[in-house]
Amino acid sequence: MYIVDKFIPKDTWFHFQNKFNASTIYWHFIPVGNAKYGLCGGMVYTVNDYFDASYSIPAISQAPTQEQFNDLLEYIKGRQVDACFNWSALKYLKYMMTSKETDCKESLEAWKGIKDSLDNDELVPIGLVKVKSYNPANIIYNHQVLAYGYDIQNHLIRIYVYDPNQPLKDDIKLSFIDNDCDRFYIETDVSLRPVYMFFISEYDAKIATLYFI
Repeated sequence: MYIVDKFIPKDTWFHFQNKFNASTIYWHFIPVGNAKYGLCGGMVYTVNDYFDASYSIPAISQAPTQEQFNDLLEYIKGRQVDACFNWSALKYLKYMMTSKETDCKESLEAWKGIKDSLDNDELVPIGLVKVKSYNPANIIYNHQVLAYGYDIQNHLIRIYVYDPNQPLKDDIKLSFIDNDCDRFYIETDVSLRPVYMFFISEYDAKIATLYFI
């Protein structure tokens, strides 16, 4: 099993779950969502930010609120906007409507990029498509995780990820058979909802305003 250098599972990600109180999310002063529906993208990007900056993750066990640790909450909300208002959002909409063959080909292509980045000791935010629908409102049923390691046994690939919904588990993974679209199926510990395909989420580091506790 290969793990990104200096990344220690559980010690380098948030210990609180992706469950937040109601709090409006703004994009250029325009309300675009609410934290109560989850901030998986913001949490993933923030963990990536802290790691890239070699900063210790805030050691709190409850999700930040407007009353406690509001600066951290606002930072995560801002990164949620960054995670959603980029090309990744369009990818979710696109892949919510694609065929199994396309899902396989695109996922296997994404795996190549994920492996290259991990081999260079870079964490990789991954978008998980968990719903098939022509209704864009269903984009909220998708998810985002952070890849930090992998394991290869013959053609069986396991990508180890930080899942904001399960922060106390360090064995969450995506498993699939490489180079075989006839048998392509993603086995995962992420949730009960199936994962149809995955892609690399576009991430730009942001380290200037990290919040310390």
